Amino acid sequence: MSDRLNLLFRAAPLTFLQRVVFVTDTVSDRGAARTLWAKSINFFDLTADGPKAQLGVIDDLHLYSDAPLTGYYLPSGGAVTLPTTDTAHAFCFLRSFLNVTLYVVREGESLIRVFNQEQIENGPVSAMVAEAGEELDRVHWKQCVSTNVLSPIQASALLWKPIGEPWTLVTQQIVGVKGREFVYRATARPLKV
Repeated sequence: MSDRLNLLFRAAPLTFLQRVVFVTDTVSDRGAARTLWAKSINFFDLTADGPKAQLGVIDDLHLYSDAPLTGYYLPSGGAVTLPTTDTAHAFCFLRSFLNVTLYVVREGESLIRVFNQEQIENGPVSAMVAEAGEELDRVHWKQCVSTNVLSPIQASALLWKPIGEPWTLVTQQIVGVKGREFVYRATARPLKV
């Protein structure tokens, strides 16, 4: 049934995230991490886990029979280079979206580089980001997530490239306790490129 989740997600990512708890921490397990670091374009799959959808990395594509999601991965503390033109790989998944700031810088005529820097609000910019070039946009996690909730704050995020539009940051705030999480809200914000 995961192919249906992939198709629903691909058709309308914001609507999907408004309805289904999106779990991305499974992408950081040992096998997935090796696959993600070895390639710039990866194949992903959503699998149902009760009311949640877990994002996984497909490393044996030749054995896979569904319609995978293709895209990039932006690890915590890392960076990814994305095309500003329309692309067949319209997603860039982030592992988490807590205590981070995304920095977008120009990387040539038709590319941007997005840095995912872990930091406290108004913290210093890392030397790597400061030396990267012209900053086009900056998004702190608290701009997209409400801190006025009575449960632990959890958030997931991805970058999505709609055809003819700029990359868009789509975030989902999850509330509740482990095993009883639900979507508090999902937002979308186009990046300034």
